[in-house]
Amino acid sequence: MSGDGFDFDVTDFERISQHDIDACQQEFRSAGVEGCRRFLAGKQEEWKNIPLNVAVIGNSGVGKSSFINAIRCARRRLSFYPREY
Repeated sequence: MSGDGFDFDVTDFERISQHDIDACQQEFRSAGVEGCRRFLAGKQEEWKNIPLNVAVIGNSGVGKSSFINAIRCARRRLSFYPREY
């Protein structure tokens, strides 16, 4: 801790690209704190648009399809419900 009231490690900033730092600074210059807040809020939501591939493996009858449908919130009446063979 640096004694300035902030409790973080400088290495936390290694995950922020220089491009994002520059963009946030530009937002701050053009729209102040609110512009910077909007930029950061948008960055915070970006992970939701990243595709994710997951493999679910296991023996027959252990609930793989039930697990997948539970995390997808799928219902049998929906057309994208996986078919059972």
